[in-house]
This record gives sequence, C-alpha cells and structure tokens, in this order.
Amino acid sequence: GERRIRGDLIEAFKVISGKVDYASNVFKVSRSGSNILSKINNNSNKDICKLRQCFLPDRIKNYWNKLPGSVKNSESITSFKINLEKFKHESKKDSCFGKFLT
Repeated sequence: GERRIRGDLIEAFKVISGKVDYASNVFKVSRSGSNILSKINNNSNKDICKLRQCFLPDRIKNYWNKLPGSVKNSESITSFKINLEKFKHESKKDSCFGKFLT
C-alpha cells in the first residue's frame, strides 16, 4: 500500500543521496543520478523477475523515476518528505499520474 511505498521512497532517498552509510550498492542509478535503473536483464527468466520485485530497488523503481527533480534533489530527509507529500497531492489533483501512491 501507500505507506510501504512512501517508506521505501524515503529509504531510497537516504541511500541515493548519501544520507546513510549502508546499502550504497543496492541501487543502480543512472549517470545523472536521478533515476533508478533495473538490474534485471530483459532476457532473464520471468520467475526470477517476479521474485526480484520483492526487493526494494525493483519495488520502487517506477515510483522513483516518476518523481520530479524537485523531490529527488531535496536537501534533507524532512524536505524530501514534505516535497513528496506536495507532489502526491498535486498529482491527484492534476491526475497526471492517476493513482501515484494509492
């Protein structure tokens, strides 16, 4: 649900932005540093792909990549949370992402 995705996005922000010292190799990040890339080879076994969706990077990749730079590039964890909530409410109003976090 929404709470799990929100928590996962916050954890991803902490790791990607270097706010924590653990899990620095968990995410494969684009050269720009703003998008999470998949570690799954497109030709790999579908069962493995389904299993990998249980892991944090694969669960949140699509949600993270839809976030605007203003959210991803937040200065602090608190500002990330505030910007994430603003984006969530704006996307519900504009319906540009439909059910982004629901």
